[in-house]
Amino acid sequence: MQVLETKHQLENKVYIKVSEEVRKKQYLMAVSKIKSTPEYLSYIDKNIAEQEKELSGKWMDYKYVSPLSSIRLRSNMINYWEYLKIIRYSIFEVKADTLLSLEKVPFMRKAYLKEVALEQKRSSETVEYLRKRSILKP
Repeated sequence: MQVLETKHQLENKVYIKVSEEVRKKQYLMAVSKIKSTPEYLSYIDKNIAEQEKELSGKWMDYKYVSPLSSIRLRSNMINYWEYLKIIRYSIFEVKADTLLSLEKVPFMRKAYLKEVALEQKRSSETVEYLRKRSILKP
């Protein structure tokens, strides 16, 4: 979870207590620690293989979302099992220095793009409904 927390801190533009350079360094150090510690890969593989049902019920935001936000985008939500798979793919297979965005992870791309399209459709339908009701002016 440390990687996701430092990723969120890096993405949070309001997080001004620590400079962006320091947050990026902390994030890269967290990823580097995972890369260089074989026990992390063993832990990830074991949990992916044995804990899918339990971990699939625990959801989190993949990108930073302000705790004050009332909007929760499904395209941003992943479960803990998917999170472990993303870490495995990004860090150990692709050997990236950061977690890849969801559209760049092959096993997440289709679902992510589908959710983004649904969100855009719902948003367009809402705007159209409000225009018809004369709540919004064109």
